[in-house]
Parts: sequence; structure tokens; C-alpha cells
Amino acid sequence: MTMSQMRTLLIVDDEVDMLELLVEEVQSWGIKVHSAASIKEAMEIFRTEPIAAILSDISMPGGTGIDLLECVRGMGRDTPFLFLTAYDKKEFLLQAMKLGAIDFLEKPYNNQQLQDAVFKALEIGVRLAAVENSIYLMAAPESIAKQQKYINLLRIQHAKRDRKKNVS
Repeated sequence: MTMSQMRTLLIVDDEVDMLELLVEEVQSWGIKVHSAASIKEAMEIFRTEPIAAILSDISMPGGTGIDLLECVRGMGRDTPFLFLTAYDKKEFLLQAMKLGAIDFLEKPYNNQQLQDAVFKALEIGVRLAAVENSIYLMAAPESIAKQQKYINLLRIQHAKRDRKKNVS
């Protein structure tokens, strides 16, 4: 992940005015932002772009922010997830926390609280990416060794076939 990818936030809100306001605010902090007005659009972005964290509304047409969080977790991704909503339902809060949401902010939001939460989420996202990369790198030599053994076996089998053809 490059430095700009480490600081990439996906913002999801069906209210276009709120979405534009959030994008402008977060970009002013030097953070790269992708935005989506629906869960479907958010998942398309999430599948194709390196996203360090997600900030989502809860109540949206076509599904909830909880549905989006479940989709992300269903992909095996632990991307840090923040909720910003005017929707005050404790069952959503509990469900979000069980799925690993790291913060839950209410609209209207306090700019400093939002900024602190976003930076915390991005920091967690960067750390997760570093751990994933180190695990991959640690596994790479073992994987390469296994691949090399497989290649050697294929070469031996190929050589045996060639010998049989030459004998016949």
C-alpha cells in the first residue's frame, strides 16, 4: 500500500448534500476520499480501490450501513469502519460494534470528533495493512520453496516421459 492508499477513506451517505460536505471536510485534512451514495456503489469502489477505512451512514435506501459492514467482513476484510448517523437505534449500535465498527458518531457531528475518529480509523487501517504485508512476506519464502519443489517434480516427470519416448 502506498502512502496515499494508506490515507484513503470511503464515505457512504445517500444524502448527496451531506456526502459532498463530508468529502470536502475530509479532503481539507489531506486525506484522499472516494464517495458513494449507495451500498452497491460503495461495494464496487471497495472491490476495486485500496481503502484504508470506511465512514458510512446507517439508514439508506437499498440497505443499511450494517449491511455494508457485513459485506466487507464477508470478504474477509477487517477494514476499520465508522458510522455517522442521525438514526438513533441501540440495536444498530450493538450490531455494528459486534461486527467490529470502531466508532459511532451522531449527526449533527462535531468537526473535531469526526476528524479524531477518521484519523484513528486510518491509523488502524495502516497498521492492519502493515501486518497483512508482513504476513505475506513471511509466507513468501515458504510459498516460493513449495512452488520450486513442484516445478522440480514437473521437470522430473517431463524428463521421464522424454526418456520413455526415446526408448520406444
